[in-house]
Amino acid sequence: MRVGILGGTFNPVHLGHLRAAEEVRELLGLGEVLFIPAGVPPLKNADLVDVTSRVEMVRLATAGNAAFKVLDIEATRPGPSYTIDTIGTLGELYPEDDLVFIVGADAFLDLPKWKDAGKIVCAADFAIVCRPGVPALDLLDSPHLSIEPESLGRLDRGEGTVAEGALVSGKGEPRKAFVVRTTALDISATDIRKRLGRGQSVAYLLPETVKSFIITNALYSGDTS
Repeated sequence: MRVGILGGTFNPVHLGHLRAAEEVRELLGLGEVLFIPAGVPPLKNADLVDVTSRVEMVRLATAGNAAFKVLDIEATRPGPSYTIDTIGTLGELYPEDDLVFIVGADAFLDLPKWKDAGKIVCAADFAIVCRPGVPALDLLDSPHLSIEPESLGRLDRGEGTVAEGALVSGKGEPRKAFVVRTTALDISATDIRKRLGRGQSVAYLLPETVKSFIITNALYSGDTS
């Protein structure tokens, strides 16, 4: 089985996360998608609500989809939540499955900053999701992606939804890279936090169950940054 991995702070989880995961699952034939909230993200400095709340919000958001599963392996692991450690754990939990790491195009371009990036691209295939405002052709700047420029150009022109290339590691047989164009939902967790801090509506930006949890627990009420 092919298993998708979607990590992130999910601060909070929103419909953009869910729709991208669902479209990647369908387009690449994934048996399930694992949502893995980060405990202590090493590259993000934004104030986070406690990880227990973030895990619970993701559980509420994914409850209606049998193909979505939430793992708290980063939330319960001490120290920074390094992707290389998570992939190692998943390799032990899913030894017979093919792992597909789902990441936004902007995050993929930051991959050289990640701990042991060369090992990460050897350990799993990647589904790179094009985000609004980030042309697929920008991915040619990544040292970890080998792909035909024209295939990315077709995605930018709206001609197709998936372009296939290879990950560049310099070691062994290269893993696959899929650049995926999903429905453009330009929803930002930062914007949601600002709206909540200003007392504005966040309806239709995140699941109602998540919105209710945030309101009940007074999360983000003072966050206007």
